[in-house]
Amino acid sequence: MKRGSVIGNIAKDLGLDVKRLSARRARVDAEGSSRRCCDIDLQTGDLIVAERMDREEICGQDPSCLLNLELILENPLELHRIVTDIRDINDNSPTFPKKVITLEIRESAVKGARFPVEEAHDSDIGQNSLQSYKLEHNEHFDLAVHSRPNGGKYAEIVLQRELDREKETEVTLVLTAVDGGFPPKSVTNGELDREAVSEYNITISASDHGLPRLSSSITLQLSVSDVNDNPPVFDEQSYSASVAENNKPGSSVISVRARDPDWRQNGTVFYSLLSGEISGVAVSSFLSLNGDTGVIHAVRSFDYEQFRSFKVQVVARDNGSPPLSSNVTVSVLITDENDNSPQILYPAPTGNSFMTEMVPKAAHAGSLVSKVIAVDADSGQNAWLSYQILKSTDPGLFTIGVHSGEIRVQRDISESDTMKQNLVISVKDNGQPSLSTTCVVYLLISDNLAEVPHLKDMSYEESNSKLTSYLIIALVSVSTFFLTFIILIVAVRFCRRRKPRLLFDGAVAIPSAYFPPNYAEVDGTGTLRSSYNYDAYLTTGSRTSDFKFARSYNDVSMPADQTLKMSANEIKEHQAKDLGLDVKRLSARRARVDAEGSSRRCCEIDLQTGDLIVAERMDREEICGQDPSCLLNLELILENPLELHRIVTDIRDINDNSPTFPKKVITLEIHESADKGARFPVEEAHDSDIGQNSLQSYTLEHNEHFDLAVHSRPNGGKYAEIVLQRELDREKETEVTLVLTAVDGGFPPKSVTNGELDREAVSEYNITISASDHGLPRLSSSITLQLSVSDVNDNPPVFDEQSYSASVAENNKPGSSVISVRARDPDWRQNGTVFYSLLSGEISGVPVSSFLSINGDTGVIHAVRSFDYEQFRSFKVQVVARDNGSPPLSSNVTVSVLITDENDNSPQILYPAPTGNSFMTEMVPKAAHAGSLVSKVIAVDADSGQNAWLSYQILKSTDPGLFTIGVHSGEIRVQRDISESVTMKQNLIISVKDNGQPSLSTTCAVYLLISDNLAEVPHLKDMSYEESNSKLTSYLIIALVSVSTFFLTFIILIVAVRFCRRRKPRLLFDGAVAIPSAYFPPNYAEVDGTGTLRSSYNYDTYLTTGSRTSDFKFARSYNDVTMPADQTLKMSANEIKEHQGGNEGGSTASTLRRQCTHGKRCAKSEMALCCFVVVLLLCAAFGEVRYSIPEEMRRGSVIGNVAKDLALDVAELVARGARVVSEGKLQYCDLSLKSGFLMVGERIDREELCAQLSACVLQFQMLLENPLKVYSIVLDIQDINDNSPVFPNKDIELKIAESTSPGRRFPISSAQDPDIGPNSLQTYKLDDNDYFTLDINLRPGANKYPELILRKALDRETKTELSLTISGIDGGKPIRSGTALIRIHVLDANDNSPVFSHNTYKATVFENCAVNTLVAKLNATDLDEGAYGEVMYSFSDVADKSKGIFHINSKSGEVRVVGAVNYEEARLHEIDVQAIDGGGQSSHCKLIIEVIDVNDNAPVITVKSSSPSVTEDAPSGTMVALLNIYDEDSGDSGQLTCLISENIPFKLISQVKNYYMLVTDGRLDRETLPGFNITVTATDAGFPPLSSRKIINITISDINDNCPVFPQSLYTAHIAENQPRGSSVIAVRAADRDAARNARILYSLADGASHEASSLVSINAETGDIFTSRPYDYEQSGYFQIHVIATDGGTPSLAGNCTVKVFIRDQNDNPPVVLYPAQGPGVAGSDMVPKAAPTGYLVTKVVAVDADSGHNAWLSYRIVNASEPHLFVVGLHSGEIRTLRPILEEDDPKQTLVIVVKDNGPEAQSATATVNIVIGDLLPVIAELADYSEDGNGNNNFTLYLIIALAVVSALFLALIGAVTYLKLCKRKYSGLLFRTSDSGPPVFSTAYFPPDYNESSRAGTLQRDYRFNSYRTTGSCKSEFRYMCGVDRDTLKTSAIALARKETLMRVTGGNDVGMLPSSGTEPQSRHPYQASEHIILHSSQSSSASNE
Repeated sequence: MKRGSVIGNIAKDLGLDVKRLSARRARVDAEGSSRRCCDIDLQTGDLIVAERMDREEICGQDPSCLLNLELILENPLELHRIVTDIRDINDNSPTFPKKVITLEIRESAVKGARFPVEEAHDSDIGQNSLQSYKLEHNEHFDLAVHSRPNGGKYAEIVLQRELDREKETEVTLVLTAVDGGFPPKSVTNGELDREAVSEYNITISASDHGLPRLSSSITLQLSVSDVNDNPPVFDEQSYSASVAENNKPGSSVISVRARDPDWRQNGTVFYSLLSGEISGVAVSSFLSLNGDTGVIHAVRSFDYEQFRSFKVQVVARDNGSPPLSSNVTVSVLITDENDNSPQILYPAPTGNSFMTEMVPKAAHAGSLVSKVIAVDADSGQNAWLSYQILKSTDPGLFTIGVHSGEIRVQRDISESDTMKQNLVISVKDNGQPSLSTTCVVYLLISDNLAEVPHLKDMSYEESNSKLTSYLIIALVSVSTFFLTFIILIVAVRFCRRRKPRLLFDGAVAIPSAYFPPNYAEVDGTGTLRSSYNYDAYLTTGSRTSDFKFARSYNDVSMPADQTLKMSANEIKEHQAKDLGLDVKRLSARRARVDAEGSSRRCCEIDLQTGDLIVAERMDREEICGQDPSCLLNLELILENPLELHRIVTDIRDINDNSPTFPKKVITLEIHESADKGARFPVEEAHDSDIGQNSLQSYTLEHNEHFDLAVHSRPNGGKYAEIVLQRELDREKETEVTLVLTAVDGGFPPKSVTNGELDREAVSEYNITISASDHGLPRLSSSITLQLSVSDVNDNPPVFDEQSYSASVAENNKPGSSVISVRARDPDWRQNGTVFYSLLSGEISGVPVSSFLSINGDTGVIHAVRSFDYEQFRSFKVQVVARDNGSPPLSSNVTVSVLITDENDNSPQILYPAPTGNSFMTEMVPKAAHAGSLVSKVIAVDADSGQNAWLSYQILKSTDPGLFTIGVHSGEIRVQRDISESVTMKQNLIISVKDNGQPSLSTTCAVYLLISDNLAEVPHLKDMSYEESNSKLTSYLIIALVSVSTFFLTFIILIVAVRFCRRRKPRLLFDGAVAIPSAYFPPNYAEVDGTGTLRSSYNYDTYLTTGSRTSDFKFARSYNDVTMPADQTLKMSANEIKEHQGGNEGGSTASTLRRQCTHGKRCAKSEMALCCFVVVLLLCAAFGEVRYSIPEEMRRGSVIGNVAKDLALDVAELVARGARVVSEGKLQYCDLSLKSGFLMVGERIDREELCAQLSACVLQFQMLLENPLKVYSIVLDIQDINDNSPVFPNKDIELKIAESTSPGRRFPISSAQDPDIGPNSLQTYKLDDNDYFTLDINLRPGANKYPELILRKALDRETKTELSLTISGIDGGKPIRSGTALIRIHVLDANDNSPVFSHNTYKATVFENCAVNTLVAKLNATDLDEGAYGEVMYSFSDVADKSKGIFHINSKSGEVRVVGAVNYEEARLHEIDVQAIDGGGQSSHCKLIIEVIDVNDNAPVITVKSSSPSVTEDAPSGTMVALLNIYDEDSGDSGQLTCLISENIPFKLISQVKNYYMLVTDGRLDRETLPGFNITVTATDAGFPPLSSRKIINITISDINDNCPVFPQSLYTAHIAENQPRGSSVIAVRAADRDAARNARILYSLADGASHEASSLVSINAETGDIFTSRPYDYEQSGYFQIHVIATDGGTPSLAGNCTVKVFIRDQNDNPPVVLYPAQGPGVAGSDMVPKAAPTGYLVTKVVAVDADSGHNAWLSYRIVNASEPHLFVVGLHSGEIRTLRPILEEDDPKQTLVIVVKDNGPEAQSATATVNIVIGDLLPVIAELADYSEDGNGNNNFTLYLIIALAVVSALFLALIGAVTYLKLCKRKYSGLLFRTSDSGPPVFSTAYFPPDYNESSRAGTLQRDYRFNSYRTTGSCKSEFRYMCGVDRDTLKTSAIALARKETLMRVTGGNDVGMLPSSGTEPQSRHPYQASEHIILHSSQSSSASNE
């Protein structure tokens, strides 16, 4: 039975409550077995099949098979025994012990001899067991079937016809064993395996028993169809792949491969990834797998620093039914790449300041100065860091540890060393390639100054850069506008001059309108009147047809019933009529349509026409469901004034839904005993449509068992019942598959079946419909229908990749390609056509369409704009792939666009920066030594990476060798000592250049003042560099000259153009030109004229050389007199000249045509001539002569006179080099050149050449040269009798049994004679004897062979051997013969069978007896002697349970034990024994062996139910495990006792026999003892007793009964201020005695903590580490405390807390602040000292404070610089400045003191103050302070004048441009140069100019002048885009009629100024239609050309 089949309702049968089965943990166990064959359904109480039950496996051959089950229920324990009787079914086929049975039978065996075969075995019992045997029909053997006493069947093969070994050495028979089941199963001696042999060719032979026996045979080709019996097998058991990190997404990782030996879909393997997670992320986010090829691709780029390896499971599944699959593990190892550059932790810049380290002057070599600390995120050797000094101020002064980063002094510091030292340190890792990072370390060598802040803050500004920029921008703008205007003017003038010839050459009806790019104009319609002329725009790159239909150019419109049916006005009138609304005011009144009670907008109003249109798809079933009436209430709302109209729309149902069944597969279980007429209802189908379109009926596929009955429900629904018409037979057919179809009543009707059609899987079906009658015999006919499955849009497009990534360089060209995406749709035609679009969205607030565009057809994404890396570096867009089905399906994919940096930003200088119009000036002391730091240029670059690496260089300086600048630092230093001759004012031009490709640069100016006396002179900051002004002046002069030059040039060009315009007629045409060639726009050609009209067949054709389409220009006819349409290209050159006015093109074309025709004829003639010559040569060389000769002629024998026979002259044989040539290596014939004889050259053996062929012919060729001639010579070789018959064996041996009956034939191998015909073998002859005669027979190939016929019985005792001689004789002359000796050996016969002493033998044996124990000895005797008397013993029938246990000695008959004898497996063994002699005779007996039981089985302990864990709070008596104990032994050996370990809180309770409950017996505590290993011992009562032990592991599961506990309740931490954020403060730890989740502790800050405290620290929730949240400032707060809470993860959670006090230590982080004298820019206070001040006079006091505390706040003062070193002194701690000596007259009246204020911290901080002291009783005016003036002020006025001049010239230029534009507009408005308009007609172009004596005719042959078109076709366009112009005349039909009536003729007038149309009768010229001026134009001779043009 199938798994899940119901056996019975056990709950109902036992009276149990089904609802309580689950609570009582009901389950079913089998006694004495671990298998779980049955189970109970806890929901229904049914006893169901849990796994396959095999009666033969469970009960063997026992006729009664009972399965003892136990139903166990707990709480309380209850046990019910269930007995299941397993019935046998015919599920096993009989099997033979061996697939191939070999019998050795002598050919002398007598008829009737019997040969037993091994018995087949069938595991089934009763009727289903083995019942009979069948033997394949053959001519030698028959089959006899016998029954054994136990009911077994065995077979014997009976010889029916004697065997003949010479005819057949082996006979193959097929023996079939058949059981009695239904259907019967049988087995042959072979199994079918398609994978081993896929096809068999079976020959079936039928023969009768007549004399002679006749037979026929037929061969059947049997193909073994495949079943899915082989799962896919991977090539390897596991796979491993390595992927380097930072791999490209989409790259291949590894390829897996599985093979399936099955066929077609069963062998088709598909691959997929098993669902799972990697670090919480789905596997599909990491890898993707190609389902067809097994190639695994990376979906993302891996990062070794995130994870280093992972594993995935790949599933290989075949396409069989059911599918089979197998799994394999793929391990992906991520290898580290050197992708992280070192990161420097110290020194780290803070803001814009730099950290400076102090080095004492007394530092010795090796002293530690500082340390560079860096880390690398990579691992292994990629993270090994090395340090190196790249650049230093003094290269030999400092050194750095290669691996430690420690900076040490390399030598002692000397006085000459620069005080400020800068080191550029490179930190490089050990990767390949290595990455590096640099940092700058600033060192200050000083004993007194730890930090000099003002030395870092030096800055100054650049001057005039802003003004220069503005001037340059203005100059560029004016020049650009000027050049653009000149280009536009030239272009307009050129187009205007060429316009009549550019656009229209001839009479054109209307002007060509301008169209946007990629648009073309389509004007006019073919055969319509001139009323429907539209402007149609079709985009050249569009994939849809976008047209613009404009109004007709003419007032006279076509009637409404033609073409367009109604005009726009009429449509508006009809639509506005329903509500009486004015269509023109709908838009102004904001008309809209809303649906009542719905947000959907199903309908809208067309504001242009007033139409109510469908806005979105309306589904009646979605809106109204099953309501028969579906009304959609709409409201038309108009505003100004408010107006409301209600609109009711009745939605009619259409048949748009097919009926659907609730389930695609309906399963009915019907007993085979069901009566005929039984009804089985099926689930009703549902159709969403209503009325006639709803479900109407059902149809059932034709079958032989069931019919269909359809019923109606009261509500109108239809349901079906399946009616049984013919009884079912489960044995014949276990399952019947039917197709039920539900059909609705719509048109066309829609139906649904229980099967699904999938066009993508099978697109076509060949359905064979068969019709058969019930006559005898039954006749049938069939027809095959080919059904094609039409496609529906059921598959959305699927992208090739899950996501895309593209890189684009910044500053890309708009329109450049970014990436191409591709989606595939397996649907057909339009459903499978995929269009692409971008999903609407924004990127940084800007729509996606402003960044990217996508080609809807190809999926290529283009950039719309140029990207800027500095604005954003990446973005993502969504691409939508939509098919063209109805409704369309779509899918999305994410495209990530990464923008790479380009060097597009030049460096920006931050310092010196200009402030206003002033310049910053740096002071340089005169005593500055070489290497002194003067200033520093600071610049940045907005680019990134190497594009932002900057280098500095001095481009120009006042004194080139005085200053130098650091290449990478920008520091300006003194290069040599400053001498007195150096200019006081120094100007430097600095260039800052980046490292990009190409590099960009910026310049700045640095102004330096060399002076010792003035620390800062404010008004000196305004100094400007004279050269700067001169440079600016030069730029302005150049700009002014350029603008003036352009202005004058422009005026000259305008004058020249005006002059040339007056001379235009003579400039354009000078000479006789046939017709001016029209100009066409690029890639366009003109097509004029229509197909069948007159005067339209002379064309000028142009085909572009690079075009991929045919682009032609069809011009108008040059003449009025046009050749007929049917003679287009047949005119002669002279005629063409006459008609075309001497045009040479026609002559050339005719000549070329004739040349081409002549060339073709010549080629054909030459080919025919060549063929003729070849035929003549072949015919001349053909000839043949034939000779007939016997074989074996001597060499040199004459065959014939070949020269005579071929009528050749013997003399010319030598002259012409005659020779005979044969195929092959041997030259059988030679030619005698002297006599002409053909002679034998080699021995000719006919048998060697031709073997047995009747005709033997040799072919030769005789060649003659000069001339070449070939003759064929044929030799016919005749046979002679030169060979004797030969037997294959000279001695022939035959073995014949003495029992062979007379008349038996024994064929002899025939003799062979190579000769043929009469010379071949003719007869045989046998010498005389008493036993045999000879008979000669013919084989199918007419070969004769002899047969010996036994005419007298042989007697081996009389004569054991006979010798006969046989001769083979041929028919040649003389006769030849051959002989052979026949030796006949007489064999003995086997006429006695072996006989056993007993028919049945019985024996006993103990189980588990030793191997080789003797069980019994059997004895059988045979009365024959020799080989026939030797008896061999063997087992003929052994049951499966006895196989491999016993063995019989084939010679002695002893039966011994060779395997394990087990009483429990089999208590009795019955074995059939066979005795066979050497002749094949045999007999049988039965051996019965009884097994005696011993106590050899220990008890078996089975855990039926167990809980792996029990909670520690479980009450006593809680069941932990349920044990079942049994013993397979019987009697006392099966009695059991069960015990467990002592002193444990558990015990055993037994309420049911052999079942024990292990329950708790005391309180459990996991923290004391987390688990128990309980040993259960079961002992039986046998002798000796046996026991078994079972260890049950019980884990005590934890409950949250312990809270976290801190080791300390109070923690104290100390931390220095200014520690960086994230510095560790302290670590707290708590412990929890619980386990797992209950012991998982999370740390947090108490909720009651102040906001200030919580903002100071953060805590790691996992580890309890407390970190700083910000740097602390001791000056703000020196202490705070927090409360930490430790919470476990239990439910409910428990918590513990502790207090942490944090003390902040003060650091010396604040430099002293000078309060007096005030410092800063603009502050220049001075203190006065009297000249008479004595020693110790208090001059002033420096007041400073320090925000630090303690020792860090103790301040000391010191003078570091003074104008007069020994004049003043400052108090060390007071700051008081006093005179050190009296003031002398030579002392400088201005004294400057630089005071340094230093605190007492470990790393002292300092500040400086400058004190200005003036010595004097009264302060005089210091004149030199005002002597400085700007040298460049004189240039300011000149610069101003230049700016004014530039502005004036630019203004004049712009005014001129405006004036010219205004004049052109006015001129175009009033001039008639282009066209004149009329109120009653369209615009008409003026007549184009033509040279003298030339005229234009634009007539169209059979129509009047109404249908001339200008047609333009793009040469590169992939679509046909034409522009059709409308007709010229307004009243077309009227003009045509007048023209036909008057038969107007165009005439050429040689004089006069009148232009008119002259009728043929000579009357006065008639007035012409005002719009016909461009059609009939007569151009006068050259003398009057000027007047005519005027």
